[in-house]
Amino acid sequence: MLAAATSLFARTNISQCYVISSPGATPSSSALPAANFTPVFNVGPWKVQFAMHKTPNKRVSVWSFDKRSPELERCGPSARERVLDVSKVEAGALGRLRHPSILEMVEPLEETRSELTFATEPLLSSLSQSIPSASRSPSIELDEVEIQKGILQLCKGLDFLHTSARLIHSNISPSMLIVLLITWARHPTRPSPYLPNSLTFKAPEYALDEQLTTASDMYALGCLIYAVHCKGKPPFSNHGSVSGLRDNAGKPATGTEHLDADLRALLSSLITRQPQGRPSPTTLPTYPFFSSLLVSTLSFLDRSTFASKTREEKIAFMKGLSGVLPRFSDGLRTRKILPSLLEEMKDTHLLPSILPNPSQRTRRPL
Repeated sequence: MLAAATSLFARTNISQCYVISSPGATPSSSALPAANFTPVFNVGPWKVQFAMHKTPNKRVSVWSFDKRSPELERCGPSARERVLDVSKVEAGALGRLRHPSILEMVEPLEETRSELTFATEPLLSSLSQSIPSASRSPSIELDEVEIQKGILQLCKGLDFLHTSARLIHSNISPSMLIVLLITWARHPTRPSPYLPNSLTFKAPEYALDEQLTTASDMYALGCLIYAVHCKGKPPFSNHGSVSGLRDNAGKPATGTEHLDADLRALLSSLITRQPQGRPSPTTLPTYPFFSSLLVSTLSFLDRSTFASKTREEKIAFMKGLSGVLPRFSDGLRTRKILPSLLEEMKDTHLLPSILPNPSQRTRRPL
């Protein structure tokens, strides 16, 4: 009787309504369809697992926080409660923030004796796992167009946080960003009190002067852009110490000789000792680094942008798209462009302009 009651209290709406992948599962061993399988990964202290609703087959990602993890068990009672309270507040904030560049929560936070759980739109990976390095291969191959488009998405998310939500993220890093098809989304999580507080992406004015502003997020964004283009390496090795950060503050980022001149100029404007003069989330997209036909094509296909265009503008765009398609990678055409075209085929007025594009795609192996 006691075991049955314990099992009942341990169940949540998410666990009852979704089939959730197990940590050690592979596409062949998982109960989920192989085409929809995404390996388990971590975002900070949260474990992220792919799941599918039992009835409408809706795909989601389930986030779980283990209340009995070894890291948490090492904390004292008061620190442990503080960690749990902060985690609940952050998950609740995620449910209230609504923006295309902010992760969308689809199932609210639930709590049992052993864990915190909620569900979001389906994810592919954390950004840190998508950056190639000498020790491992990336979980997802990101080409330069995807990287540029992802940075623009982050700018939109930061602009929303800074102006509408009146928030400063203060924890931008590759492990705190996630990849949804082509879009990068931010999970608005502050550093957990029981985890090491890395200084790698901290702005100098925040770590040294205790001044936190919206420009501090832009410094961290610059460090992230550097890491994405330099196999995950940060611009400076601070060795986890404030003295190391102080020594590097104000120095130009090194190891950028192989980067494009426009990218080097972008990094120089972001990675600075003083916050004044750094570009804002609204001015950064105007830099020459983003002046690419492929990036503007993807931006036009964004649902919110495309919906704001007139029918004549949409038809003209579709007619010109066939000439641009061969310049995109196979992954981008499959993950982003084809789904967008299929979505727009619901508008019968656009069909004559759209249909030649999928037919052209079939002549190119994906």
